[in-house]
Amino acid sequence: MDGIRAWSTAVCLSALGCAALQLLAPQGSLGKVFRLVANTFFLCCMLLPLLNIGSLTKLDIRDMPEGVVSSLLSDTVNRQLERQVQDTVTTLTAQALAERNVTAEKIHVETDISAEGSIYIQHVAITVDKQTVPIAKVVGEVLSKQWEVPIEVIGE
Repeated sequence: MDGIRAWSTAVCLSALGCAALQLLAPQGSLGKVFRLVANTFFLCCMLLPLLNIGSLTKLDIRDMPEGVVSSLLSDTVNRQLERQVQDTVTTLTAQALAERNVTAEKIHVETDISAEGSIYIQHVAITVDKQTVPIAKVVGEVLSKQWEVPIEVIGE
């Protein structure tokens, strides 16, 4: 908030200064050049905060407090691990179906991260063609017993 107050004060003072100098500027071509310089100066004063926005986007992790850094890194690692578990379950499910000549149209894996940081597979939904539902259900039951995860087979 102090930055906005300082900027608005600088803009007001530069506006007053430019207005006073334009009143003192001579008429004619020299006066036009003088007014152009004063207007350019005022425009630069107004745009100065926009030129400093680039420094705001260059956040360095070393400048952040230790607690924030560890929290950010922990959240990022947990999201990556969760995504990796989902990808692995999707790949293994697709491979098990492919061994039975069944192609999954969609495999949806729901996961959750506990307070301790453990990743749990809550549910797997397999969408297949209606003709291959019986075979896919057998594969789903086998995987469900192996992984101890509820697996739902949906026929479309």
